[in-house]
Amino acid sequence: MLLCSSITLALLALSSTSASAVPETLSRITVPLVRNYNGQLAQEKRSLRFDKRQEQQQDDSVLNSEFLIEIEIGEPSQRFNVTVDTASSQLWVPSTSEAQTQRRSYEQFNATASSTFKPSQVPFTMIDYKGTQVNGSYGVDTVTLGGSLKVDQQVVGLVNDRDNQIFTEQSQNYGVIGFGFPGLNLLSGNTRRDHNIPVVFNLLYNNVISEPVFSVYFDKEGAGELSIGGIDESKLKENDVKLTYAPVLAYHVKQPPEEEQQKKKQQQQQLQTTYLYWVVAGLRLDSSFGYEYDFSSDDKKKTIAYQPLILDTGSALSYAPRPVVDDIIASLIQKDTDAAKYDESLFATGAYTIDCSYGIPAEKTKDKDFIQFNIATGSDRDDEKVFKLTVPIHQLVIPLDNDDVKEAKTCVFGIAPVPSVPENEDGGRAFASGGSYFLGESVLRSVYTVYDMEQYRVGFASLLSF
Repeated sequence: MLLCSSITLALLALSSTSASAVPETLSRITVPLVRNYNGQLAQEKRSLRFDKRQEQQQDDSVLNSEFLIEIEIGEPSQRFNVTVDTASSQLWVPSTSEAQTQRRSYEQFNATASSTFKPSQVPFTMIDYKGTQVNGSYGVDTVTLGGSLKVDQQVVGLVNDRDNQIFTEQSQNYGVIGFGFPGLNLLSGNTRRDHNIPVVFNLLYNNVISEPVFSVYFDKEGAGELSIGGIDESKLKENDVKLTYAPVLAYHVKQPPEEEQQKKKQQQQQLQTTYLYWVVAGLRLDSSFGYEYDFSSDDKKKTIAYQPLILDTGSALSYAPRPVVDDIIASLIQKDTDAAKYDESLFATGAYTIDCSYGIPAEKTKDKDFIQFNIATGSDRDDEKVFKLTVPIHQLVIPLDNDDVKEAKTCVFGIAPVPSVPENEDGGRAFASGGSYFLGESVLRSVYTVYDMEQYRVGFASLLSF
């Protein structure tokens, strides 16, 4: 996730873009999401997102986990387990194009073994891990998901310098597949339009999938499902719920002055309004235990009435500004002051440890204690047009030293603080800074989410488990 100071948000009305004519061979697939307990990418991603690349003092398996799917690249196919990340847009995997003396015992893409591979002269510089860039090059090849959804001419980032040990022989995770919008790649500097189309959008543009949507479901047992090309109606029927849609927020991207003068007016307008992340408008937070917070109070100039909530399947925890997290904890534990403690040594941003008994509804919390994100479902602030994303408190108590919260001695609260970043000169905040909200797995487990790529909206269906 990028740190960008030159963007502001705009809430747009729902689009009604019509689907193109499509062949009869279109399909939908559902593939399992498998938790990776040995992953390091989640921890490194947090360091990148919040611009804090310090060495981590511990490696807790639960919070370093990612949800993985298996993909195939090339002909004959080479298989990789990759993180499903709605907050990034590129596909990248380790490559054997590095010096042959650095052979590894885990999966690496071998371009010479694929008959469909085409090299690209465009360099690949994706992210910065522990102060070292992850470099390589792009290539073009066939990518297959779920054994049947195949797209030709997909651009893949091939990482070829990994002295920083991003990938390890113990890790089950060998790359990332981003489900964010194409504009995110453009903003990150990948200006070649034929190199910035995410896999899922290529499936859509090439008429491979039957509907312009994908959906994510996390179960309560640490697994889940990803559906591409349609909605899994069984999830709605099993829980007797319906989808409520919220519009995705667009970004206004500012170009440098010299570039603005060189661009035509129409081109400027196209670049100014861009969809980047799957982000919805949060109106307020409230709870069953007395905590309430109106998001409009975050804006000193009172020019907006909401805060962006970024949906991030690549993160185990969720994140909010430090004062918000502090107040949630204080309201929850009240006089039980020893029940929670902020520990800055935990992970990239620090987090609250919490008495594990708060994860058992019959003990420290009431049977139905919850925190609730109120999400706008219209184009203006209307309290009657909201989806209430309700998260049971016991679901936010994550055991670190035992899979069973009843047996655990150390637990962490599932909403952690992001570091504060001062305002920019233009009055805006650096993106992915202390004023940002990320809804990771700890929150998204409470809902079935549907991502509509044509109408720029997210569907929510509650999956409460008290």
